[in-house]
Amino acid sequence: MKVKDIVSQLEKNMGRQPEGYIMRLINDGLLDIAAERQHRVEDVKLDLAQNKRWYELSDEMIDVFRVEILDDDDRYVVIPITSTDESLGTTAGELDTYSDATVAAGLRIHYHSKYKEVRDQEDDLYGDIGLDSGMHYALLCYVRARLFEDAGDYQSAQYHRQMFEKIKNQYPMRRSGVRVLSVPRI
Repeated sequence: MKVKDIVSQLEKNMGRQPEGYIMRLINDGLLDIAAERQHRVEDVKLDLAQNKRWYELSDEMIDVFRVEILDDDDRYVVIPITSTDESLGTTAGELDTYSDATVAAGLRIHYHSKYKEVRDQEDDLYGDIGLDSGMHYALLCYVRARLFEDAGDYQSAQYHRQMFEKIKNQYPMRRSGVRVLSVPRI
């Protein structure tokens, strides 16, 4: 779905709205989805510099969930994340490793990121922005809720906001259930 498809659906229900305002509402909806659901996972590699303690991180990062460092064997080894919460205890199980020789003496940071910003009506929500297709209708509901709120129709705004929250909360981060193949003995 492209941004122009959302705009055309909004025009059918709400009438013509300023394009810049719709783009801002879409970007607000993307921020709301990214902050709570954290679907978008990315990683970045940083070169380590001698005697440098602090490194700049992108504003796109919402939550860092894994950090790896390049060891002497050209393998990335997981650095355990420390916490002040004593109830977490120690790390259970073995830490897995990642092998890659493209960065020497570096860090690899895995993080949840914000979605890219919508700038044009031709932007594809899935391909250009990175929003899963299952969340497109939720984004439409978010924009409708904000437009109804601006128009003073609070009952419709509440309905569409509840639809947005319902879809956002029900959308799976991963499929659940038994994921096993049972092969009969032959």
